This record gives sequence, C-alpha cells and structure tokens, in this order.
Amino acid sequence: MNKEKLLNMIKYSYERVPFYMKKQMSDIVEEMTEENVTEKMKNLPIICKDEIVRDGVNISLDYGMENDGSIIMLQTSGSTGKCLNVYWDKTDFNKSLLSLWIYRKKYYGINPGDKMCYFYTIGNTDRYKTNGNIKYEEDKLRIGFSKANLNDENMDWICMKIKEFNPRWLNLQPSIALLLAKAMTRNNIDKIQNLSYIELTGEMLLESTRQKLKEVFKCEIANQYGCHEANSIAFECPHNKLHCMEDNIYVEIVDNEGKEVQDGKDGSIIITTLNNHAMPFIRYKIGDRGVIDHNHDVCKCGNKSPVLKLSSGRVNDYIVLSDGSRINAYIFVRAIETVNIKLDNIILQFRVVQKEYAYFIVYLVLDEDVIDAGIGERDVENLFLKSIAEERLYDTEFDFEYYDEFLPDEDNGKLRYFVREV
Repeated sequence: MNKEKLLNMIKYSYERVPFYMKKQMSDIVEEMTEENVTEKMKNLPIICKDEIVRDGVNISLDYGMENDGSIIMLQTSGSTGKCLNVYWDKTDFNKSLLSLWIYRKKYYGINPGDKMCYFYTIGNTDRYKTNGNIKYEEDKLRIGFSKANLNDENMDWICMKIKEFNPRWLNLQPSIALLLAKAMTRNNIDKIQNLSYIELTGEMLLESTRQKLKEVFKCEIANQYGCHEANSIAFECPHNKLHCMEDNIYVEIVDNEGKEVQDGKDGSIIITTLNNHAMPFIRYKIGDRGVIDHNHDVCKCGNKSPVLKLSSGRVNDYIVLSDGSRINAYIFVRAIETVNIKLDNIILQFRVVQKEYAYFIVYLVLDEDVIDAGIGERDVENLFLKSIAEERLYDTEFDFEYYDEFLPDEDNGKLRYFVREV
C-alpha cells in the first residue's frame, strides 16, 4: 500500500477542497503521518453520494470549471437512485488507469493500442453513426454501441459488425455479453478471429455466466470492479482473485456504525481515491458491500494486494418484511449458486422482484443446452426454494417466470438482480 500517496491526498483534500474544509478536521489531519495514517483516518467522517449531491459541485480550489479541455466530467449510472457528476483532471484520470493497464498486459496480454469493442450508456454525440435505431461510434481502434434498443434484430447486426471489426478484446456488462453470445449462436459464428479477452464490469458475475461466455467466445474472461468516482477498484487475475488496485484506491470495510470489521466479515465498502485531485473522494461509501482479505496467501499470480469479494450489489438491496425487519437479498444469490452447482450451471441470469411483503416473483433465464439434457423447470424451482436459508421467508409465496434473455435497464445500462417494490 502506498501510504505516502494516501497521506498526501487526505491532507490535500482537507486543505484545498471546500467540501472537506467545512468539516473542520484540521487537528486530526495535522497529526497524520505515513506510519499512523490508516489508523488516524478512521476518525474522519464517512461521506456518501447523497451528501455530495446535496452540497453541489465542490472541486478543488486548484481547479476551475473553465471549458479548456483539462477537466473532464463523468456521470455515475444512478443505480442507487441518484446521479452524480464526477470531475477529473485529464492527467489524473490517465494515472488512475495506469495500474489497470499494467495488469491487463501482465495477465491477459492486452495493450492500449489493441482494437476493442464496448457498449455505452451516454456516448459522444459528435461521433454518432446510425443503422436504423442503432447508435454507434467507431474509429480505427475502438467501436462502441449504445445500450439502447438491444433486441434480437439489432443484436444480430451488432454481432456481424463486431465480427467485421475483429477486435482483440471486449469491455461490457455480463447481461450484454450474454445477448451477444446468443447473437453469435443464432448467426452460426464460431469465433471472432482476433478476440482473446473479455472484461466484464458493472454487474454481478455468476460463474454459470462466465462458463457460458467462455464456451461461446473461446477466450479469457475477467471481472473488473470500478466506478466513475475512482475508475478501477479491483481487477481479477487469472486465478479468479479480485485484487485491490492499491496504487489507485484505498479500501476499507465497515459495519453499520462505520467501524472497521475484521478480515473475512461482510460490510460496506469505503474507498479513498488516490489520484483524483480535482474531485477527491475521502472515505466514500460507494454503496456496495463486500469482504476483504489483507493477509491471504500470496496469489499464484504474484499479486500481494488485498483480495476483495463482493457480497451484494447495493446496500439498498434488502428484503423488507411486514414487521419492518430486513434481510440482505444476497441470500438469493447464494440460492442461485447452489442450484447452479447441483444442476450443471443451468441458470444464466436471474432477477427477484419483491411485489409484496410475502410475495416474490423470480425471473429466470436458463441454459437451453442443460434443459435439453433432461433437467426441468420444476427441478430448478424446488431446489431454489430449498436453498433459501432464511426461516423468515419460509411462509412467503414465490412465483417463477422464464425468459429467453434479460435486457439491461436503459436508464443506467445495468441489470439489477433484486428489485423491491414495497
């Protein structure tokens, strides 16, 4: 861990950024040294998106908002219900991605100059091309497609366009990767010739999804966890360990009272960015939950940085019961994983919707190849219900509905696995 970088960013933020200066923490910050910074910073307040949105734009005093090209603005997806404009100095933005590119090269042989394909929510309107209602942008090294209107007909055209472009790698969400895989199968495309790597981000990645994509695309698959506030937070090595990007962020896991939890225990993910001087995030509650391991055995890949495991999508992914008590919706993920372990990875995608306090609908996309092998929907339903290890849900009603595919939400381009409507 780069304690010098962490210390410098904290001191810079509380001396130069109005948002932090107003919190009057100078006494604590002045006592910080490289030796004690990780302990002393626990006395600083945890901040959240609501607070920043309410307070308004508060970038560093060292940066203006002039449109001179030195500051870029990104917008968070709004998966927590609120969008946030995030400002970066271009140089800092590139520095924040340096470690990610190093590991892409080390683990998977991917370089910045390799041809790639991506899907976007908000694109560059000056570069739009169209084919019917498909919007896309293209240059010699990159081709990107809008996440809107991803029906079968459009996905077939996109699939053929990607084959023609022949990228070295893809960067997209698991739900869109599955749509593309189905288009590959429909169009009898055995392989995109130069494709060697797919990087998945933005959604929970089921092992069944990973295996299906490997089968169709015949290439390496890796998970990348990040956000616009920080860029890359953790990156998966070839041994399936999600390593924290210590040169870009510092990660803490805390309980509901904001106290640090022991390694291996679930809690809220708190990040401190180490490269964004225009709009630093110090002890920022990102909205996800996870488990961290600082003292793991040295990974076979050689990376000694902490290993992060995401334990649920968002902190507001909670089942609410009639008495007001809450249950983490991650129990549905564990139930799905149990079904997949016992039934040959039959579930490719799922979404659970709580319609009433004691009524849920489970939407499923099943692997047709596994169904053809003799496993039925009733087998899936019975095992799913048996695998819900929560007594408070034993008397609730579950209905099941089946689909060929799920489309990501067009508002943020992501697929949520749990939705509460009560």
